[in-house]
Amino acid sequence: MIKIDLNEYYNNGGIERIIQFINDTVFDKEEIYDFIFPDDENFYFDNNDLFELIYYEFKYLKINYKESDGCLYLSSKNNDYIYLVKAKDEVKNVIIKENTKRIATNAFYQNNNLKNVLILSTNLYIANHAFYFDDKLEKVVFKNNNKISLAWASIAYCSNLKNIILSEAAYEFNSSFIDFCELNNFMIPTKAVLHFGCFKNSNIKKLYVPKKYKDLSKYGISLNTNIYYEDDGNKLLLRNEINQVVETQDDYAHNFHTSSGSFSSTTIHNDEVYANRKCDHSFVKKEDFLKNYN
Repeated sequence: MIKIDLNEYYNNGGIERIIQFINDTVFDKEEIYDFIFPDDENFYFDNNDLFELIYYEFKYLKINYKESDGCLYLSSKNNDYIYLVKAKDEVKNVIIKENTKRIATNAFYQNNNLKNVLILSTNLYIANHAFYFDDKLEKVVFKNNNKISLAWASIAYCSNLKNIILSEAAYEFNSSFIDFCELNNFMIPTKAVLHFGCFKNSNIKKLYVPKKYKDLSKYGISLNTNIYYEDDGNKLLLRNEINQVVETQDDYAHNFHTSSGSFSSTTIHNDEVYANRKCDHSFVKKEDFLKNYN
């Protein structure tokens, strides 16, 4: 077995030095490699070019992974479960460990038995297509988290996924992070950072929106989604993307131009689509929404 400590390269040139090392190395496909990854948490957030390179290079190598509950991990000096690379096909229920910092691209690709995922990681980056074509996946629950970043299409084409239960962590939702999934309910956490088009290609039946958000027009929310805004009481008010009741298309055009100035390139839908969204004076009680959010 050949042990390679990537800290040596990381400490003498950072991420760029690791990329150079992997690019310049001719690995022996008959050997087993034991890679020691950096402990630095920042290494695992974003840096997608590096991790794409690692993913494609490691596909053809024999790697000494740590295994736990049907998941394969790469380790650092102080953390055996820092980077979740792949789950075995027979896994049905998965608990992502508190000290896991990254879930790899295609880690749960076409896992035909996967049903439930519990994510306990304190700080975690979920790469694009981490959960991809998992047809039996029903629920993903985040618990006791601090900082969670979901890349574009990190949860994609999971046809039976109905619930994603979020904690009150600081989330970062990148473009189309829930890609072609149909959810019953979804609550935007108060500390979430929303990026342009983050809800594009998602189909959420009911979306809960905290008071801090006044304009959701650039986030690509499906026309089929009922948007409920938090008010000062115990009600969630059914509104449109700019938190207004609209009776007709003319009303919408007037209200939007008045509040935002004009339709712009940051608006994903056009005037007609917005005008047809369901929004009126109806509401739901917060406790009723939360009761169904499980």
